[in-house]
Amino acid sequence: MNQNFDLSICIATYNRANYISETLNSIVAQLLDNVEVVIVDGASTDNTKEVVSIFVDKYPNFKYYLLDNKGGVDKDYDIAVQLSKGRMCWLFTDDDLIKDGAISQVLSKINQNFGLIILNAETKNIDFSRSLLPKILQIDNDIVYTENEFDNFFLNTIDYLSFIGCVIIDRQIWLNRERKTYYGSEFIHVGVIFQKKLHTNIFISHNPYIIIRIGNEQWSVRSFEIWIFKWPRLISSFSNLSLKVRSKYSLQPSLNRFKNIIIQRARSSYNYELYKKWFSTEKSPFIWKSSLYILSKTPILFFKVIIYVTIKSKKFNGN
Repeated sequence: MNQNFDLSICIATYNRANYISETLNSIVAQLLDNVEVVIVDGASTDNTKEVVSIFVDKYPNFKYYLLDNKGGVDKDYDIAVQLSKGRMCWLFTDDDLIKDGAISQVLSKINQNFGLIILNAETKNIDFSRSLLPKILQIDNDIVYTENEFDNFFLNTIDYLSFIGCVIIDRQIWLNRERKTYYGSEFIHVGVIFQKKLHTNIFISHNPYIIIRIGNEQWSVRSFEIWIFKWPRLISSFSNLSLKVRSKYSLQPSLNRFKNIIIQRARSSYNYELYKKWFSTEKSPFIWKSSLYILSKTPILFFKVIIYVTIKSKKFNGN
């Protein structure tokens, strides 16, 4: 039967056999007839197929596609949306949880004709036994942005939007926009959303409807390249946004860029080897390169203390 759905939960996965069952169980508990789950597996080498097949055999609204080759997370999410039949697509992650009541909340907003829905989230440790941050977006009420407030939407949400699992987007908006340009960026959803203005109202929930598992990132070894090069390169490509809005993420030497590298050092994601790889031959001011060299050699604990103190005093606007 060629059934259409109000919501497609699109999951791109790779070697998550130890975690994806918890994710899918959190969906099953609130699954409705007008909701489908589309799982695209980028050629996992573990037993992800066997784990997911248990759900596919039991629930007709679950669809599983095993790809022949690993194409990357951006391409796999794009494939999932193309294979889906929902009016809206929730680009969910393969190791986090959807909280009780989330799907009914999303469906109610779909009925209000929002073209983009962003759900708040809380973070917990890797086994979900301890809450780390009850609410990532520090807002007390739901927010609606009109198309004339697109710059404000960017400014107030862009750091959080690096997490793809919070995004529910109109399928036709996704399909009608450029996507292949963003393959390999790690953030195809950000490219789709911000490449040009969205002519729709955007809903932001203040309640956290997602639980993010911290400590299981697949890209931790590439963290420095992603956050210091790929992320700002992507943001700087959005020429429809004002220069003032984009300046925080410039690839040029700046206080903001230095601050972001400090954060990477505090997270043990920047060291002397990375200085040599990325900055030692860079054509940039001497004081900039010298500062980055010193930063790469300074004990990590020093920066952990500084960041802790400044966050506590609310003077440090990290990302």
